[in-house]
Amino acid sequence: GAGLPSWAGRAVDAGPLPEEPQPLASHSSHSDHGAALPLGVDRVRKRPERFEPIPVARGQGSGVPGMEGLLLLRGLLKDPAAQLDVYRRRYGNIFSYPVRPLYEEVFYIFSLDAYKKLLDVSPEDGLTAGPVRALIPTLGKWFPRSDSDPGYVEKLVVSGRAFIGSLLKERLPQVESIVERTVRSTVARWSGEIDLSRELVDLVYDCSARAVVGDEVWEHIGAVARPALRRIARGIEIPRIVLGLSPIGRLTPEHRAVKDLYRAIQDLQAAHRRTGAYPILDRIAEIEIDGRRLPAGDVPWILYYILWSAVTYPGTYGFWGFVDILTRPKVLNALREAAPGERVRLIRHCLTETMRLHPVITLARMTTQPLEVECDGRWYRIPADRIVIVTPYAFNSDPERFEAPREYNPWRYDEGGPSAHVFGRGAYGCVAQNYVYTLLGAVFSEVLERRSLRSAEATAPSRKCNVHLMYPLQPFHAWVDPMRSRSA
Repeated sequence: GAGLPSWAGRAVDAGPLPEEPQPLASHSSHSDHGAALPLGVDRVRKRPERFEPIPVARGQGSGVPGMEGLLLLRGLLKDPAAQLDVYRRRYGNIFSYPVRPLYEEVFYIFSLDAYKKLLDVSPEDGLTAGPVRALIPTLGKWFPRSDSDPGYVEKLVVSGRAFIGSLLKERLPQVESIVERTVRSTVARWSGEIDLSRELVDLVYDCSARAVVGDEVWEHIGAVARPALRRIARGIEIPRIVLGLSPIGRLTPEHRAVKDLYRAIQDLQAAHRRTGAYPILDRIAEIEIDGRRLPAGDVPWILYYILWSAVTYPGTYGFWGFVDILTRPKVLNALREAAPGERVRLIRHCLTETMRLHPVITLARMTTQPLEVECDGRWYRIPADRIVIVTPYAFNSDPERFEAPREYNPWRYDEGGPSAHVFGRGAYGCVAQNYVYTLLGAVFSEVLERRSLRSAEATAPSRKCNVHLMYPLQPFHAWVDPMRSRSA
């Protein structure tokens, strides 16, 4: 089995308050690691008088030592949402989940209120994302950087996220014009039967990359980056992460893709040193970490992080969002007949509905100090140095919040229904929300305006959502009719 580095999970525990007895079903050791901050409670208010023991999920049907964790891990690898729902019904909206030998202890929380309060905790107050990103081989282990410490990944993530946010804000006014010319030149080649799982994803990649890093950069690296990023996207699946943490991971397609992309970016750097043709590299090099300019060896990592953020996720959700439209005649006809403003609004609702039905399964953070969190009216204490995972899929399909929650209905947002939580929040929330809606809305509008498409498949392909929604394993074919009137 794959093991994590020693920093990832130590046998430490905050335990209950001293006056409380040690709970039998909770933790066995004690460590303060500083004063805990009750989430959702003002600092001047009295701390909770009692902390409930956090249930520990147990595997079933095995008395063999060590096998319980393996059985739990097997469920996570196969279908994490289904596995977690089994334990949610058994233990409630908060429990810990030992997945030895992979990890000592992971905490899962399903409450929407706790989700909001936890994700709003700043890195300074106890929750970070960098150490968790460092566990993802495609992002943290395989792509070279100047410092291998997980704490440094946190600094890269924070600095890179801020840079991406400013870059997207700067580029946003140009997105629609870039999309228009990119779609126009691309769909001119579409005819007969095409595989949308390739053609549409490549189109979204091209539009987003040109909008964010520029035509010149994408012309230089796109031929390598386009297929590499698609293979890398699979590496976010839990089974692929586990495989990547073992020596066998270096034999996987995503490992080769990471190395291919790194070499392409190195070649881009070399060309820039000769010609000065790619000024975005100079802007990345000006990023400061701890008051010092970014080490030259980390410029490729930041560019990779930009592409990971601005290309990969719009590609997956762009494909599935378009499939949801194309396989529903009522929605497709409504978009074709809508005035431009109405079409933009409806496309936005369609994208939201796709993301609500198939959101990121888990959002993970690492505690740097004990955290006290309220869940369903009770208080719990989560130790330091633990992974805490919130589960957007749980409340995005909650029948108490959404009528017919598993039904695709983009018009529900016109009817005063609740909002979907699909972009995270807090210090690590997605900085690209407006960008994603603008980009994909423009792509969908241009494609529908310039081509008449109809599905060649009887049903939509099956979807796999292990951490986030994955690309289909099989092609999805569509028929392309002659170009529509505007571009004829």
